Amino acid sequence: MAGDGNGGDGTTRGPVRAGAGEATPFGLVGRTLGHSYSPRIHEVLGSVPYGLIELPDEDAVRAFLARREFRGVNVTMPYKRVALRCCDELSEVASRLGNVNTVVRRPDGTLYGDNTDYHGFRRMMGGLAGPGCARGRTCLVMGDGGASLTVRAALADMGASEVLVASRRGELTYGRIAEDPGLRGRVEVLVNTTPVGMYPHADDDLLLDPADFPRLACVADIVYNPLRTQLVQRARELGVVAGGGLAMLVAQARSSSDLFLGVERDDGAERDALGRVRASLLNVALIGMPGAGKSGVGRRLAELLGKEFVDVDDMVALEAGMPVPEIFERRGERGFRDLEVACTARACARPNRVIATGGGVVTRPENLASLRSNGGVVLLTRGLGDSEQDALSVEGRPMSQAKGVSRLREEREATYRAWADLAQGPSPQGPLPVAAEIARQLAARGLALRLAEVPGPGPAPAAPEAGDRAGDGSKGGAL
Repeated sequence: MAGDGNGGDGTTRGPVRAGAGEATPFGLVGRTLGHSYSPRIHEVLGSVPYGLIELPDEDAVRAFLARREFRGVNVTMPYKRVALRCCDELSEVASRLGNVNTVVRRPDGTLYGDNTDYHGFRRMMGGLAGPGCARGRTCLVMGDGGASLTVRAALADMGASEVLVASRRGELTYGRIAEDPGLRGRVEVLVNTTPVGMYPHADDDLLLDPADFPRLACVADIVYNPLRTQLVQRARELGVVAGGGLAMLVAQARSSSDLFLGVERDDGAERDALGRVRASLLNVALIGMPGAGKSGVGRRLAELLGKEFVDVDDMVALEAGMPVPEIFERRGERGFRDLEVACTARACARPNRVIATGGGVVTRPENLASLRSNGGVVLLTRGLGDSEQDALSVEGRPMSQAKGVSRLREEREATYRAWADLAQGPSPQGPLPVAAEIARQLAARGLALRLAEVPGPGPAPAAPEAGDRAGDGSKGGAL
């Protein structure tokens, strides 16, 4: 997975790019790397500068490695096997798996190869469900490619009693699994190693539904973009422990970085790196009544957190080529909602954003998966109470005019609260104190890297609903 050139989108600044003839101490070697998270992660870990080294073919890879003008590089598909053949010495794991994702130039000039994806997956699983999560259990791995080989070896070494491999055309197909309740009844650990569910195809249909496995205890998806795939969200809805691949990506990067720098850091450094990288990628989606102040609060929150601000209503208007009221007039509510679903998905597909949604985003259940794919949901409660601050304008708001604020509140309040990971009340001083309080809550949870200077204490957070442990992920969100 050191090769994260498989679709990581949305880096906030361009990484160093090195061509075949340029030297960089550290970097990622691959064919097409796109926007990689690796430079961001290695910046946190201290193995910098870290470049993206795009090479057109295996001959170019061999020539690059033969020059040895680097201290350490990661290698992504399709070059992991050719890199292995260029190494003078291999780790036991790399030798056993037949590929490397990390190459280090040692002081004597020789090249040492390792497969840190193996270590990264084991640490991801340990952090997700404990080091013994596979011991004595039947594990089902989706996919039969190189990543699957690494995962299968790791699960076997973790003590799995049985490791099954599912694929579209292999001996054990997804169709066969769907028709075999006895087999499904044995599976306790499910791991996805395919690109299904990865950006920009995050809405791909599930290969297998976790609901069909009655003994399922853990689901892991090595896809890390989006941070939370549909597979992970589906498993969490069912109460199954589940997590995405960012933890594996950071864990393997930590192992690589330790080899690059000749150090051996404890797990605290990895946890810190994961927290910092996750906070830098996290989206914050604002929901609430029409006129609750989502756009105003969102702009100020984005400034405080150093994130990009996106307004879904603005995206819808731009897509339609007309203002929102005119869309309702010409296409009706259904036409508007269809556009809103598509724009919400696009807005949430890229990381490191604050997203202001329309008041009716909760009327389409499919929007929740989009909102949670790369972050969590904050409810602005203005308009849900009876104080003077809760008064809402209906100007330019077709649904508020057509139904009235009271009726919209009655129809939507329960869904707003069910979707929210955090809730925040209004302030008589305007949107900045509200944004500042949300930022403080995020920082207290380790989910905000940058917190610009803000005014004194803002309004108190809205009281959570009974049984709502806001922020613990119990609802499936990231906040």
